[in-house]
Amino acid sequence: MAGVLNKALGAPVTIIPQAGEEYVLLGIFRREPIEVATSEGEATLMLASSLKVRRDQADGLNTDDLVEPSVLPGARYRVGNIVPSASPADDGFLYCELLREEGEF
Repeated sequence: MAGVLNKALGAPVTIIPQAGEEYVLLGIFRREPIEVATSEGEATLMLASSLKVRRDQADGLNTDDLVEPSVLPGARYRVGNIVPSASPADDGFLYCELLREEGEF
């Protein structure tokens, strides 16, 4: 199900890792707060901008990597916390808290 949602709602996002080459994946970028269910099943509120990506496509994604969402050209974010979803599915989502790198819109 996560794959279907990601294809329908996702947009290209460029990931610039601390080490290695940049790559593009599909993700759902949000600037408004969202509620996230953690891997323990507890709900937590993510107030910062966020990126939701499929776990199986984000193996190399780490905190402090840079993110450039295609829906906000010129914007750059740094990955803060990474929260796995409560779904045990291989294609379940990861939620990334994003910290704005350059001037806020």
